[in-house]
Amino acid sequence: MSMFFVYLETNWLVSFILPHHQWRGEARSLLDAAERGECKLRIPVAAFLEARHVVQRETEDHARAVKAVSEGLSAAARNLNDPALLAVARDVVKAESSYHLPDPQRELENLTARCKSFMIHHPQEEQAALDALLPSVGMRGTDVVDLHIISAILADRDLNRVPEAAVLSTNSKEFDVAGTTSKLPRDVYSKRRLVYLPKFNLAGAKALWKRDDGRGWPTPQPTSPDPRRREVQKLLSGLDDSQIDPLLEQLRKLVSPPS
Repeated sequence: MSMFFVYLETNWLVSFILPHHQWRGEARSLLDAAERGECKLRIPVAAFLEARHVVQRETEDHARAVKAVSEGLSAAARNLNDPALLAVARDVVKAESSYHLPDPQRELENLTARCKSFMIHHPQEEQAALDALLPSVGMRGTDVVDLHIISAILADRDLNRVPEAAVLSTNSKEFDVAGTTSKLPRDVYSKRRLVYLPKFNLAGAKALWKRDDGRGWPTPQPTSPDPRRREVQKLLSGLDDSQIDPLLEQLRKLVSPPS
């Protein structure tokens, strides 16, 4: 049986750690599958570094949200003189305390140690992949960490394109290539015999790989029409005859190769 590579990023680590995360069950099942030898996880070092901050932030955000709900219900109970609402407020706090992690960072450290054999780090190759990617991506500002993680994934895959492989990330905004507003080149995965799946589902990833391999690795198309095309059509429809020829000349200059 050939080994199936599974590339992961920060969201998988966060999902694995936090009990209130919607993808926790799937994240944990994936690690179990890897430890049974059903796949080999490949996780950039940068993801572990970023996860420290994300775990802390999401833990604090969740605590604030639970507190706000409880306080809101308590205030409503007092204003409406409704003991049932007060009981609900207490139950919310009690429920959260039943799964609250006393030390999420320690949990992350334990997971990091467990995943040590899955870490990937090729500094020179990752820098080269980043340099090649920069001119054609739409990532700026806070996206920079994702850009480094993607570069690490591409560098590792370029070193070994033989195994069947998938990128699994619930962060479709940054990692998907089929969306209308994709920030990555649409062929960034297909030309490396990689598939992308927005969930932590090994069986689904394997099926998707078989499908695309059978199709000869087509470049994914946008999931819906590019809104910029509609804008161009709208502008063109508003031109009068005297404006069309000058515009055509400008368009020819844009698409013609430089001399």
